[in-house]
Amino acid sequence: MNTDAQLCAAWLEHARTGEVRKALLNLHAELASRVESKDPVCTASGRCCNFERFGHRLYTTGLEVALTLDLLPTERTLKPGDVDDALGRGTCPFVVDRLCGVHPVRPAGCRVYFCDTSAQLWVNELAEFAADEIKRIHDTYNIDYRYAEWRALLMMFQEAGIATKPSRPATFAPSDPFVQISVDRA
Repeated sequence: MNTDAQLCAAWLEHARTGEVRKALLNLHAELASRVESKDPVCTASGRCCNFERFGHRLYTTGLEVALTLDLLPTERTLKPGDVDDALGRGTCPFVVDRLCGVHPVRPAGCRVYFCDTSAQLWVNELAEFAADEIKRIHDTYNIDYRYAEWRALLMMFQEAGIATKPSRPATFAPSDPFVQISVDRA
């Protein structure tokens, strides 16, 4: 049986593999294209990142967490206590001063969540498509599959000491260092 540390290390190794990385990034591009075709309204309400206040949970896979952590700019990597602090606030640990610090490398669950009520007609279908494609990637490359709450998986990686230094950190364009959101902590 794999320990959590072994699972995290394996997911990170797979996320760094060209074929797997390319498959996940291609899925992200496909999701972006499908979202763009729907032209949803984003009011930057922060509901997507303020899990407790809005009764929202972000679920993802260990492989997606590994990819996100491996693509983070070095200055945005998780530090000890970040996930615990986020759990206490009820938010994502990558929210900094009401800004999303990982928008360009966020997981599929973030990419398909919109609080625009008109989006509810197609968001569930898009989320199912994303989940099916991610499961297909796991099956195709024989990767252990674990689907869990985002912060729980981040904590698992943090406790294992895995992915603390990205192998190929993303360089965000100056115009896209953060995405403004309005996380109301009240």
